[in-house]
Amino acid sequence: MNKGDTVVKFKYGKLLVVTVMIFVVWMIYKASLDEYIYEDASVFFDDGIAIIQIDGLYGCIDINGEILLAPQFEDIHYASKNYIQIKKMDIMGL
Repeated sequence: MNKGDTVVKFKYGKLLVVTVMIFVVWMIYKASLDEYIYEDASVFFDDGIAIIQIDGLYGCIDINGEILLAPQFEDIHYASKNYIQIKKMDIMGL
C-alpha cells in the first residue's frame, strides 16, 4: 500500500453528504417553527399558568406552552388560584 492509495471505496459518499445537509436544514426549519419569543413572561403559578407578553399585549399559557388566553389584553395580574385580573380598553375585569 502506498501513500494516497484508496483503502475502501465509499460509493455512497455524495448521497450521505446530501442527506446530512437536508437533515440539518430540516432541523433548523423545525426549530424555527417551535420557537416562541415572548417579550416578557412570568413564572408559572401554582395552577400551572404563566402570563406572557407578545407585541405589547398580555395573555396566558399553561405549563405545556399552550396558549390559554391569546395576547390581547393591555395588562394582566394574577389574582389567586383560578382568577386573573385583566385590562382591555381601560376596563378592568376579573
